[in-house]
Amino acid sequence: MSKHIILLFLLIFGFIFLFEIPALGTIWKIETVDSAGWVGQWTSIALDSSNYPHISYYDEINHTLKYARWTGSTWETEIVDSGVDVYMTSIALDSSNYPHISYHDYTNRHLKYAKWTGSTWETETVDSDGEVGEYTSIALDSSDYPHISYHDYTNRDLKYAKWTGSTWETEIADSGVWKWVGRYTSIALDSSDRPHISYYNDIDNDLKYARWTGSTWGTETVDFAVDVGEWTSIALDSSDYPHISYLDDTNNHLKYARWTGSTWETEIADSTGDVGWCTSIALDNSNYPHISYYDDTNNALKYARWTGSTWETEIVDSDGNVGSNTSIALDGNNEPHISYYDNSNFDLKYTTFSPMPEVTNVSATQNSTGKVNITYDVDDNQEASTIISFQYWNGSTTVECATTNGEGLVPNGTGRIGTWEPKSDFGDQFMNNCRIWVTSDDGAGGIGTGESSTFILDTKDPTNVNCLSPANGEINVFANPILEAQIAADDSPIQYRFQLNTLESFDSPLQDSGYQPDKTWNPSTLYPLTIYFWRVRVKDSKGNETISSSASFETQTDFSPPTISNVRFNDRIYVEGDIISVTPRITATITDETYVATVEIKVDDDPSIDVTGSLSDSSLYYQMADKLGDGTHTIRINASDLLGNEGTKECTVKVIAGPTRVLGPVLSYPAVFKPLTGTGDEKIARIAYTLTTDANITIYMYDISGQVVLTRKFRAGGEGGRAGYNGVIWDGITDFGSTIGNGVYMYKIISGGKVIGTGKLVVYD
Repeated sequence: MSKHIILLFLLIFGFIFLFEIPALGTIWKIETVDSAGWVGQWTSIALDSSNYPHISYYDEINHTLKYARWTGSTWETEIVDSGVDVYMTSIALDSSNYPHISYHDYTNRHLKYAKWTGSTWETETVDSDGEVGEYTSIALDSSDYPHISYHDYTNRDLKYAKWTGSTWETEIADSGVWKWVGRYTSIALDSSDRPHISYYNDIDNDLKYARWTGSTWGTETVDFAVDVGEWTSIALDSSDYPHISYLDDTNNHLKYARWTGSTWETEIADSTGDVGWCTSIALDNSNYPHISYYDDTNNALKYARWTGSTWETEIVDSDGNVGSNTSIALDGNNEPHISYYDNSNFDLKYTTFSPMPEVTNVSATQNSTGKVNITYDVDDNQEASTIISFQYWNGSTTVECATTNGEGLVPNGTGRIGTWEPKSDFGDQFMNNCRIWVTSDDGAGGIGTGESSTFILDTKDPTNVNCLSPANGEINVFANPILEAQIAADDSPIQYRFQLNTLESFDSPLQDSGYQPDKTWNPSTLYPLTIYFWRVRVKDSKGNETISSSASFETQTDFSPPTISNVRFNDRIYVEGDIISVTPRITATITDETYVATVEIKVDDDPSIDVTGSLSDSSLYYQMADKLGDGTHTIRINASDLLGNEGTKECTVKVIAGPTRVLGPVLSYPAVFKPLTGTGDEKIARIAYTLTTDANITIYMYDISGQVVLTRKFRAGGEGGRAGYNGVIWDGITDFGSTIGNGVYMYKIISGGKVIGTGKLVVYD
């Protein structure tokens, strides 16, 4: 079949399509733009600044030029020009994203032009000199003025028209006096707004190229290998070099040509079947070509792209006879958008890459409640939300997670979360290499999956969970017992929880240890002669728990009173007859076999003071508020347990009223202080004195010349400043940081600005 007969067939019936294979890392999202009647022939596509497609095309039933655009949520279609048969359309968008369309008015055999003003469509005839306007192609310059290439059928010429801002200028770019040139034109403007046009030479069956130099048209033959050059499409790269896609009708191949700067290089882009019809080319940000075209063997839309080292081709749509009159544009992400004709259903169709949803940063860990926490990032540039599902690895295959939260429709974003309760799905198992898969389905055929790292999954309950000691039924158990559980077995770290009650029910236990790592527990002191029930619960770090059977024991009776020991006044261990301050701080250790119920302090014959609230565990800490009078006092500490057993500690102490003074002599030890050469007690000096009251004390030490060599200050109530005996030690280091020298040193003890004691210290190394 000759190309001319094929062309006639295409003009009458439209075009055809193919069988689909997987896309290059993506899927194709295919949709019908317009199905109202017999529409979609002679499509042309352009993308606006939002990467939304705008398409011009022909409605054959109603004899109208139509236009469709994507609003971001829906397709809007409208009539641009009515009452005309249209053969070929071409669309371009200006800086306001307004469409400009050139088209062939086949009814009148004229070249026409339409533009959107922002409120209405304006149409006009650009050239009516003969039968003109076939194979039109449009481009807009930097002033948004249209430039149009087209065929003059009457004169067999390549023609060019441009809008000057006030009028249309038309001219012949290549003459067909002796040749038939100008069909299958395609135009592009360079950075100087100069036109470059690819077209077909019907006489020589060659691919040709024309460009405006600024003063004249230069034309040349690009490829003359037998019958080549129909269905041309041109694009300019960042160096303003032309790239052209076209049909090799002799070999039924898709071909591609590019200008290197010094020569034309041509190559076969696709040779599988009868391909290369209705080509359309666009260049990406790397100046690599992307071509949409028709596969006549499979009646399918095909797509080819140059990767930098090879051509990759694929079938985009093969549902019926589809793919003729194709047009391609690339968005800001270098993703193709293609308009084309569905000749089976007589519809306008559109497709673009629908990249697989991306699921990344998947993390899965089993928490202490047994649930698996899942986090992930999901993104899909086609849909705002996708359907999320979770799968797990069971050791041999992936299985859908059944008991989950967070599946379903999930918006794109980072840090998305979900949970899986594996025990109902996984049974009693332990797995140290479990994985979670997160699957995102955009509902348009795009499915993306992300995989977590391996993690430990444990759904096995602990074993060997039993009450060990006291044994079940044991009697005469100490009222402050230690409960012990059998060592449990589990693959994960475990903790023990003891529960104790006087009933064989643990809904509201009297005592509960909470979870702890130790297999033993000492409950608070129990009542004597009482039967207690207890059990142990063992839970591992993954939330799996086993509860033991309950055991019982009976506590023994108690006749022993509480023990009171380690009595101190202002932190000094009690010695009978001690001098104490008027408001002493009393501490003591109080223990009992059962439980200390009350603690009282009684001073002389005064009423007892209840200080039970000052007892914490076994430690009593009580600060007296009322001052003691001058003289000797008896202070009794009384403690009672639950059975009324009472223990008493009686302390005889002395309070000396009046100004602070030193009782007795001030003593210094040793007789000769040797801070450097001494041994044992000779190396430490001690100054001992007894105060009548708590007081702020300052000790000054002087050398023989009267210079102060040591200053020591002590706060009231602390060592060196409390009522009773005080023993101050010194290592021989002076206020100046040096070791004191040999000699006799005098010191004074001062309280309230008065000297209350003196002494001397002999130093000899």
